[in-house]
Amino acid sequence: MGHKNKHINDSKRFHTWLDSAQEDLIAAETLISKPRCYKLVAFHCQQTLEKVLKSYILFKHARLLDGHNLLWLCKQAARSDKDFIEFLDECALINHCYIDTRYPSDLFFEITEKQIRKIYISTKAVFDEICNKIYKEYLK
Repeated sequence: MGHKNKHINDSKRFHTWLDSAQEDLIAAETLISKPRCYKLVAFHCQQTLEKVLKSYILFKHARLLDGHNLLWLCKQAARSDKDFIEFLDECALINHCYIDTRYPSDLFFEITEKQIRKIYISTKAVFDEICNKIYKEYLK
Protein backbone atom coordinates (compact mmCIF):
# COMPACT_ATOMS: atom_id res chain seq x y z
CA MET A 1 0.00 0.00 0.00
CA GLY A 2 1.51 3.31 -1.06
CA HIS A 3 1.54 6.64 0.73
CA LYS A 4 0.97 8.70 -2.40
CA ASN A 5 -2.03 10.62 -1.02
CA LYS A 6 -1.12 10.23 2.63
CA HIS A 7 -1.55 13.92 3.49
CA ILE A 8 -4.11 14.93 0.90
CA ASN A 9 -6.20 16.82 3.49
CA ASP A 10 -3.29 18.77 5.00
CA SER A 11 -3.66 22.52 4.60
CA LYS A 12 -1.70 24.18 1.84
CA ARG A 13 -1.98 27.58 3.54
CA PHE A 14 1.07 28.74 5.47
CA HIS A 15 -0.95 30.69 8.02
CA THR A 16 -2.90 27.62 9.16
CA TRP A 17 0.42 25.87 9.82
CA LEU A 18 1.59 28.92 11.79
CA ASP A 19 -1.61 28.89 13.86
CA SER A 20 -1.19 25.18 14.59
CA ALA A 21 2.47 25.70 15.54
CA GLN A 22 1.42 28.44 17.95
CA GLU A 23 -1.17 26.12 19.52
CA ASP A 24 1.55 23.53 20.14
CA LEU A 25 3.75 26.21 21.70
CA ILE A 26 0.89 27.26 23.98
CA ALA A 27 0.34 23.62 24.96
CA ALA A 28 4.04 23.26 25.82
CA GLU A 29 3.97 26.44 27.90
CA THR A 30 0.83 25.28 29.71
CA LEU A 31 2.26 21.85 30.58
CA ILE A 32 5.83 22.86 31.49
CA SER A 33 4.94 23.40 35.16
CA LYS A 34 3.98 19.71 35.51
CA PRO A 35 7.03 17.39 35.72
CA ARG A 36 4.90 14.38 34.78
CA CYS A 37 4.18 16.11 31.44
CA TYR A 38 7.77 16.90 30.39
CA LYS A 39 7.63 14.36 27.54
CA LEU A 40 4.44 16.01 26.29
CA VAL A 41 6.11 19.42 26.47
CA ALA A 42 9.03 18.07 24.42
CA PHE A 43 6.65 16.56 21.86
CA HIS A 44 4.72 19.82 21.51
CA CYS A 45 8.03 21.67 21.09
CA GLN A 46 9.02 19.30 18.29
CA GLN A 47 5.62 19.81 16.68
CA THR A 48 5.97 23.59 16.98
CA LEU A 49 9.23 23.58 15.07
CA GLU A 50 8.05 21.06 12.49
CA LYS A 51 4.95 23.13 11.73
CA VAL A 52 6.65 26.53 11.71
CA LEU A 53 9.36 25.22 9.35
CA LYS A 54 6.71 23.73 7.06
CA SER A 55 4.84 27.04 7.21
CA TYR A 56 7.92 28.95 6.11
CA ILE A 57 8.57 26.55 3.22
CA LEU A 58 4.91 26.81 2.17
CA PHE A 59 5.14 30.58 2.35
CA LYS A 60 8.28 30.70 0.21
CA HIS A 61 7.56 27.91 -2.29
CA ALA A 62 3.83 27.10 -2.06
CA ARG A 63 4.89 23.49 -1.44
CA LEU A 64 4.08 21.35 1.59
CA LEU A 65 6.92 19.02 2.48
CA ASP A 66 6.33 15.67 4.12
CA GLY A 67 8.41 14.47 7.03
CA HIS A 68 9.15 15.10 10.68
CA ASN A 69 12.94 15.47 10.68
CA LEU A 70 13.64 18.99 11.90
CA LEU A 71 17.21 19.03 10.59
CA TRP A 72 16.05 18.12 7.09
CA LEU A 73 13.21 20.66 7.17
CA CYS A 74 15.57 23.36 8.43
CA LYS A 75 18.03 22.61 5.63
CA GLN A 76 15.19 22.88 3.11
CA ALA A 77 14.27 26.30 4.54
CA ALA A 78 17.94 27.32 4.40
CA ARG A 79 17.80 26.96 0.63
CA SER A 80 15.75 30.16 0.62
CA ASP A 81 17.35 31.88 3.60
CA LYS A 82 20.84 31.05 4.83
CA ASP A 83 19.90 32.40 8.29
CA PHE A 84 18.17 29.07 8.91
CA ILE A 85 21.62 27.49 9.33
CA GLU A 86 21.61 29.26 12.73
CA PHE A 87 18.66 27.07 13.80
CA LEU A 88 20.37 23.73 13.16
CA ASP A 89 21.62 23.33 16.73
CA GLU A 90 18.15 23.92 18.16
CA CYS A 91 16.64 21.55 15.61
CA ALA A 92 19.19 18.88 16.52
CA LEU A 93 18.40 19.31 20.22
CA ILE A 94 14.66 18.91 19.68
CA ASN A 95 14.64 16.48 16.74
CA HIS A 96 14.70 13.36 18.92
CA CYS A 97 11.58 14.53 20.76
CA TYR A 98 9.29 13.24 18.02
CA ILE A 99 9.56 9.49 18.55
CA ASP A 100 11.15 9.30 21.99
CA THR A 101 8.29 11.26 23.55
CA ARG A 102 5.41 10.00 21.45
CA TYR A 103 5.37 6.27 22.13
CA PRO A 104 6.05 4.17 25.23
CA SER A 105 9.40 2.44 25.15
CA ASP A 106 11.32 -0.12 27.14
CA LEU A 107 14.36 2.13 26.78
CA PHE A 108 14.78 4.64 29.58
CA PHE A 109 14.07 8.19 28.46
CA GLU A 110 13.86 10.97 31.00
CA ILE A 111 13.83 14.72 30.65
CA THR A 112 14.96 16.90 33.53
CA GLU A 113 13.50 20.30 34.38
CA LYS A 114 16.69 21.98 33.14
CA GLN A 115 16.53 20.09 29.83
CA ILE A 116 12.84 20.80 29.22
CA ARG A 117 13.28 24.49 29.96
CA LYS A 118 16.16 24.63 27.46
CA ILE A 119 14.04 22.81 24.86
CA TYR A 120 11.11 25.18 25.42
CA ILE A 121 13.23 28.35 25.35
CA SER A 122 15.00 27.20 22.17
CA THR A 123 11.70 26.33 20.53
CA LYS A 124 10.13 29.67 21.40
CA ALA A 125 13.16 31.59 20.12
CA VAL A 126 13.19 29.77 16.77
CA PHE A 127 9.40 30.05 16.44
CA ASP A 128 9.55 33.80 17.07
CA GLU A 129 12.38 34.34 14.59
CA ILE A 130 10.67 32.38 11.81
CA CYS A 131 7.37 34.19 12.43
CA ASN A 132 9.20 37.51 12.21
CA LYS A 133 10.79 36.48 8.91
CA ILE A 134 7.43 35.50 7.44
CA TYR A 135 5.62 38.62 8.64
CA LYS A 136 8.35 41.01 7.47
CA GLU A 137 8.33 39.51 4.00
CA TYR A 138 4.54 39.17 3.90
CA LEU A 139 4.07 42.84 4.73
CA LYS A 140 6.47 44.04 1.99
